[in-house]
Amino acid sequence: MAEAKDNSDTGEEFLKCPICLEFYVDPKRLPCLHTFCRSCLQTFITSSMKGESSESKTKVDFDCPVCRTMITIPYSEEIKTEDLASQFPTHQTICSLLDKHNIETNVKYCDPCMTEKSENPAKTWCKDHDKACCVTCITTGHRNCDNVTTLDVAAKGVKETKEIHTLIKLLYDSENALSDILRIRKQNVTKLEIQKETILSDLKAFRQRIDEHLNNLEDKLKEEITSKQKELLIEENVYISDLESKYATIVNYRKLLETSLEKASDVHTLLEMKRLINKAKVFGKELKLCTLDTNEINLELGFGQGSQIMLFSSHLGTVEV
Repeated sequence: MAEAKDNSDTGEEFLKCPICLEFYVDPKRLPCLHTFCRSCLQTFITSSMKGESSESKTKVDFDCPVCRTMITIPYSEEIKTEDLASQFPTHQTICSLLDKHNIETNVKYCDPCMTEKSENPAKTWCKDHDKACCVTCITTGHRNCDNVTTLDVAAKGVKETKEIHTLIKLLYDSENALSDILRIRKQNVTKLEIQKETILSDLKAFRQRIDEHLNNLEDKLKEEITSKQKELLIEENVYISDLESKYATIVNYRKLLETSLEKASDVHTLLEMKRLINKAKVFGKELKLCTLDTNEINLELGFGQGSQIMLFSSHLGTVEV
């Protein structure tokens, strides 16, 4: 195998395979952008697989012959080993440059020989197979063909034929059609980028509106909480003031009776007791009412159904095409 050579030069060297160092035949481009003849690449891949078992194999790994980049291609029983190189795309630019080079150099090589990596000038034309062949190939491969002539005779007057002008028109029509399709596709790419930016901008604005709305709701709830708390504090303080007054009065009554027991006469103690009995009955009724009204006061925040739906929603919207 010839030593690998980088095909980054200009001119004819650019049109030659870095493995066989001959003009490309069916050039295949690797993901690393290096290009090789299909047959050269196939031989290289096959040699890289030597010693490996093909059982349960789902991929083939090999290094690019030029830059040593790891290349991976799928592999299965349906894919023949000899067709692995065919999975890579044909380098259409190099194919066009090769055709242009052949036209400019006015050289036409034998089609069968080129397949076998041999550059023999074509001298004859087989009309039965539409192939340009060297003398050897026309003798060995087309000796049973009825319409064989020299290449010069077959090409005489071809520039004035209706066939070539029809073909040129067909190519022009195809070129214009593809140009229109490419223009539309490129417009789609530009449009998609613009639409993405527009949607992202709308989403950002939507988020800002949500944040602003939530901030307003939060401020409103804070005001309601503060207002309700003040209202409840006023009510509680009124209750506390009233209860403290009752508590002080009862303490005072108890102390008066205890003092009467210790220092007053029986008559005075009797009168004081009778006076406080009526008041104690009134206080008893008020105390009973106060006992019934000793429920705990809780300040709580309840979320509405809409808030719960928003919290547990898996998305804000859908992207439609």
